[in-house]
Amino acid sequence: MATDHNFRIKNGLEVGGQLIVDSNGQLVVSAAGSNLEFPDNTKLFFGTGSDASVFYDGSHLRFNVSSGNFNIQANDFHITDKDN
Repeated sequence: MATDHNFRIKNGLEVGGQLIVDSNGQLVVSAAGSNLEFPDNTKLFFGTGSDASVFYDGSHLRFNVSSGNFNIQANDFHITDKDN
């Protein structure tokens, strides 16, 4: 059922134990069984002060780290172009 009305939930929302919006309005995903899709120009922030972010502008993927190091750890590390 589609609606164009706003609704408000106070003190948090939990959907199937997977997707939780806590009483502070923060989104918590405890597990995801399929892809999470975000539209272009959406930033994902990490850290208490949003110290790191991932951003796709429709053409380029950008990783931004404003404090600390950007570390990649792997047993094997490969970088390939779209044609592998």
